[in-house]
Amino acid sequence: MKILLLATLCLLLYTLVVNCRQSDIPPSCNVSNPLEELDWLKAIVADTVATKDQSLSIQQATYKNQTVYLVYITPGPDRGVTTLYDCQGTALCKGYTTIAGLQTECKSVFNETQAGPVLYSR
Repeated sequence: MKILLLATLCLLLYTLVVNCRQSDIPPSCNVSNPLEELDWLKAIVADTVATKDQSLSIQQATYKNQTVYLVYITPGPDRGVTTLYDCQGTALCKGYTTIAGLQTECKSVFNETQAGPVLYSR
Protein backbone atom coordinates (compact mmCIF):
# COMPACT_ATOMS: atom_id res chain seq x y z
CA MET A 1 0.00 0.00 0.00
CA LYS A 2 2.83 2.40 0.83
CA ILE A 3 4.47 1.70 -2.53
CA LEU A 4 1.22 2.46 -4.37
CA LEU A 5 0.81 5.74 -2.46
CA LEU A 6 4.44 6.71 -3.12
CA ALA A 7 4.13 5.86 -6.83
CA THR A 8 0.94 7.95 -7.08
CA LEU A 9 2.61 10.92 -5.39
CA CYS A 10 5.63 10.67 -7.70
CA LEU A 11 3.39 10.55 -10.76
CA LEU A 12 1.43 13.58 -9.56
CA LEU A 13 4.63 15.54 -8.88
CA TYR A 14 6.03 14.62 -12.31
CA THR A 15 2.80 15.78 -14.00
CA LEU A 16 2.92 19.11 -12.18
CA VAL A 17 6.56 19.73 -13.12
CA VAL A 18 6.00 18.89 -16.81
CA ASN A 19 2.92 21.13 -17.01
CA CYS A 20 4.77 24.05 -15.41
CA ARG A 21 7.68 23.74 -17.84
CA GLN A 22 5.38 23.70 -20.87
CA SER A 23 3.50 26.81 -19.70
CA ASP A 24 6.77 28.74 -19.31
CA ILE A 25 7.44 28.54 -23.06
CA PRO A 26 5.40 31.14 -24.95
CA PRO A 27 3.44 30.12 -28.04
CA SER A 28 5.57 30.14 -31.19
CA CYS A 29 3.54 32.33 -33.56
CA ASN A 30 0.78 29.70 -33.59
CA VAL A 31 3.03 27.08 -35.20
CA SER A 32 4.42 23.91 -33.69
CA ASN A 33 7.75 23.98 -35.57
CA PRO A 34 8.82 27.57 -36.39
CA LEU A 35 11.94 26.48 -38.29
CA GLU A 36 9.81 24.54 -40.77
CA GLU A 37 6.52 26.45 -40.75
CA LEU A 38 7.71 30.08 -40.87
CA ASP A 39 8.97 30.52 -44.44
CA TRP A 40 11.09 33.58 -43.65
CA LEU A 41 12.86 31.76 -40.79
CA LYS A 42 13.37 28.68 -42.94
CA ALA A 43 14.93 30.92 -45.64
CA ILE A 44 17.37 32.44 -43.12
CA VAL A 45 18.56 28.97 -42.14
CA ALA A 46 18.90 27.89 -45.79
CA ASP A 47 20.80 31.06 -46.76
CA THR A 48 23.20 30.84 -43.83
CA VAL A 49 23.83 27.11 -44.27
CA ALA A 50 24.74 27.81 -47.91
CA THR A 51 27.44 30.21 -46.65
CA LYS A 52 29.72 27.69 -44.96
CA ASP A 53 31.95 30.16 -43.11
CA GLN A 54 29.11 31.68 -41.06
CA SER A 55 27.63 30.40 -37.82
CA LEU A 56 23.96 30.79 -37.01
CA SER A 57 21.90 30.64 -33.85
CA ILE A 58 18.14 31.17 -33.58
CA GLN A 59 16.54 31.69 -30.22
CA GLN A 60 12.87 32.07 -29.42
CA ALA A 61 12.21 35.00 -27.10
CA THR A 62 9.49 37.28 -25.75
CA TYR A 63 9.23 41.03 -26.31
CA LYS A 64 6.23 42.95 -24.97
CA ASN A 65 4.37 39.66 -24.39
CA GLN A 66 4.81 38.64 -28.04
CA THR A 67 6.84 35.77 -29.42
CA VAL A 68 9.92 36.99 -31.28
CA TYR A 69 13.07 35.39 -32.63
CA LEU A 70 16.66 36.45 -32.00
CA VAL A 71 18.82 35.53 -34.97
CA TYR A 72 22.59 35.63 -34.46
CA ILE A 73 24.74 35.41 -37.58
CA THR A 74 28.50 35.39 -37.07
CA PRO A 75 30.55 35.68 -40.27
CA GLY A 76 33.83 35.88 -38.38
CA PRO A 77 35.34 35.54 -34.92
CA ASP A 78 35.33 39.27 -34.19
CA ARG A 79 32.02 40.39 -35.69
CA GLY A 80 28.37 39.38 -35.90
CA VAL A 81 24.85 40.54 -36.58
CA THR A 82 21.97 40.14 -34.15
CA THR A 83 18.46 40.75 -35.44
CA LEU A 84 15.17 40.56 -33.56
CA TYR A 85 12.23 39.46 -35.73
CA ASP A 86 8.50 39.32 -35.07
CA CYS A 87 6.28 36.44 -36.21
CA GLN A 88 5.83 37.91 -39.69
CA GLY A 89 9.58 38.19 -40.26
CA THR A 90 9.76 41.96 -39.78
CA ALA A 91 13.05 43.08 -38.25
CA LEU A 92 12.27 44.95 -35.02
CA CYS A 93 15.86 45.71 -34.10
CA LYS A 94 19.32 45.03 -35.52
CA GLY A 95 22.69 45.23 -33.87
CA TYR A 96 26.28 44.59 -34.85
CA THR A 97 28.71 42.87 -32.55
CA THR A 98 32.31 44.04 -32.74
CA ILE A 99 35.30 43.86 -30.45
CA ALA A 100 33.74 46.84 -28.63
CA GLY A 101 30.49 44.93 -27.96
CA LEU A 102 26.96 45.32 -29.30
CA GLN A 103 26.51 48.41 -31.45
CA THR A 104 22.89 49.41 -32.06
CA GLU A 105 20.48 52.32 -31.82
CA CYS A 106 17.79 50.14 -30.26
CA LYS A 107 19.66 48.64 -27.31
CA SER A 108 16.61 49.11 -25.06
CA VAL A 109 14.64 46.68 -27.26
CA PHE A 110 17.29 44.00 -26.75
CA ASN A 111 17.36 44.76 -23.01
CA GLU A 112 13.56 44.28 -22.75
CA THR A 113 13.65 40.96 -24.62
CA GLN A 114 13.40 37.81 -22.51
CA ALA A 115 15.37 34.97 -24.04
CA GLY A 116 13.79 31.55 -24.41
CA PRO A 117 14.84 28.24 -25.90
CA VAL A 118 17.48 27.95 -28.61
CA LEU A 119 15.82 26.50 -31.71
CA TYR A 120 18.84 26.18 -33.97
CA SER A 121 22.59 26.43 -33.59
CA ARG A 122 25.33 25.78 -36.15
